[in-house]
Amino acid sequence: MGAMQSMGLKRNIKLSVLIQFLPLIGPILILPLVTRYLSKVEYGQYAFTYSLALYASILANFGLHIYGTRILALKDDLKYKTQKLKELFKLNIVITLWVLTIYIFGILFLEGNKILWLLQGLHILFVPLDLNWYYTGIENQKPNFNRALLQRIALLILVYGLIPFYPNAETFAICQVVALVAGLCCYIPGLPRSIKNVSIKGHLKKCFPYFLPQISIQIYALLDRFLLGSLGTKTMVADYDLGYKVVFFSLLGITGVGTVLMPRITYMQQKGENTDGLISKSFLLISLFAILSCFFFQREGAKLLVLFFGDKYLGAFGVLFPLTYTIIILGWSNIASLQLMIPLGKNKLLFYSTLSGALFNVIGNLIVIPKYGAVGVAWITVFTEGLVLLIQIVGLWKDFNWIQNLGKVGPFFIILLLIFILPPGLIYSLIISCVFLGVVFGGFRWKLL
Repeated sequence: MGAMQSMGLKRNIKLSVLIQFLPLIGPILILPLVTRYLSKVEYGQYAFTYSLALYASILANFGLHIYGTRILALKDDLKYKTQKLKELFKLNIVITLWVLTIYIFGILFLEGNKILWLLQGLHILFVPLDLNWYYTGIENQKPNFNRALLQRIALLILVYGLIPFYPNAETFAICQVVALVAGLCCYIPGLPRSIKNVSIKGHLKKCFPYFLPQISIQIYALLDRFLLGSLGTKTMVADYDLGYKVVFFSLLGITGVGTVLMPRITYMQQKGENTDGLISKSFLLISLFAILSCFFFQREGAKLLVLFFGDKYLGAFGVLFPLTYTIIILGWSNIASLQLMIPLGKNKLLFYSTLSGALFNVIGNLIVIPKYGAVGVAWITVFTEGLVLLIQIVGLWKDFNWIQNLGKVGPFFIILLLIFILPPGLIYSLIISCVFLGVVFGGFRWKLL
């Protein structure tokens, strides 16, 4: 049984990482076309409106996805899991309708194209249909993989078929929504057939501790674009969004490992099993990938921006460079939250750490945006993530041997410094980085997975 669980975990980790990397189709094949056909202002308007709609989607989620994944991991009983799916699905519909109503009323008072605001609002409408949390909770990543793959293929076809002929923010928004719906169709077989007489009592209160840190995180993950668009210009939003996207895509593998391990760690802790070894291996793997990504994007980020998005976005490197440090910070913070605090039930620590970050971020952005624009926002983001991680490390000091595990990744910094000082060249750096990554993964495979 143990061997079978180990094989299932390895398969889920691989599928989850693949799922997280599928969005790389965006910067490689989709965004280059979009940024060349849309003006910088048009793309900035899209990013500006999308940031608020995505924030509202987080409100509609209300922590249900994290809470649902965790409670599904508590019992290995299909009937129990099916019942919880019905209850949380019904609760999600109720919350989503309330949030969508508030969103529609709110956009009446916001500047910009109302049609674009409404199109972005469709992302909120489809929140309940996203069953990613359910399949993660039952440790079956195949439907999630199929959804991610279909959504990216649909978006690729739509963008190349429509954007060259209708190059505007509304068209891009339509492409995103239609592709989203196409991907969510993969979850239709798993949707509850009936939610009549299904009780949702008790879940709302239990979701709240997971919702608070999630919404705090999104304040500085999404509202920075909204504040930048309100206090600055839409071109600043475009530069910041693209710089952030490059960093974000490098985090996809990290979040994939953390997400898929959370239910397994929760289950092991419920059974009284030791999880230190699994978390330490995860820390080593995530640290390796994060450090490599940080050095690579600092070295070749400017060339990548010009190569993929065009000369007009070279200024986004001023945003990208400081944000590369968040790859390492968020990698460790991902371990602290998904693999330690949530399985251990330390929701208060998670909330207070993210709330501190949210307050610091909002105040900092209000100060720096008028003078320093997008670059100032980038540095505030780095300091925010650093503050959050510091609070989490202090709160988890007795639950995880940070010094010992940080000592293990120290040599990676030294080795990658050698890559950093080698002669410049994008292809050369890619080859060196891939060789280094392959050697390390090959040498440590039996320990990491």
